[in-house]
Amino acid sequence: MKKIELTNEIKIIFDTLNSAGYECFMVGGCVRDFLLNIVPNDVDFTTNATPEEMKKCFKNFNVLHKSSIKQNLFQTI
Repeated sequence: MKKIELTNEIKIIFDTLNSAGYECFMVGGCVRDFLLNIVPNDVDFTTNATPEEMKKCFKNFNVLHKSSIKQNLFQTI
């Protein structure tokens, strides 16, 4: 099995949610891309944290594209 190299940004998301007691998994096309050794264009996550819990977890993070985050961060619950 291939070892998947995660970017620092992805590691931060996993570490932030895991250290707060939540599960976090990569899902969707990024999993396929990693398995095919292709750099994904984007990474989708699923977690057992609610949108409000996620806001608390990431409240101290700077958002570069707030409109994008607003539209996509909590799109799927």
